[in-house]
Amino acid sequence: MWHIQKTDPARSVFDAKYITFVGAGGKSSLIEYLAGQADKRNKKTVITTTTKIYMQDPYMLFREYASGEPPLVNPIRIGKTLENGKL
Repeated sequence: MWHIQKTDPARSVFDAKYITFVGAGGKSSLIEYLAGQADKRNKKTVITTTTKIYMQDPYMLFREYASGEPPLVNPIRIGKTLENGKL
């Protein structure tokens, strides 16, 4: 007998201070989904990566973030550089 249950991945991560994603395929979509769910729950979210991600508004560069101006939008994407449409 099969048991199918719809689950929301957001429910299990909102008590975490940091969330890390590793692997290939689907990370950006899941990250954006969770960031949107966090925003609905009035949680502040910063999206950044050790690799490159496609630039999506709103975003800021590290040098702007380091200047002391806090992001006024949520979620915010932060990167070191912006080249060829990628942070």
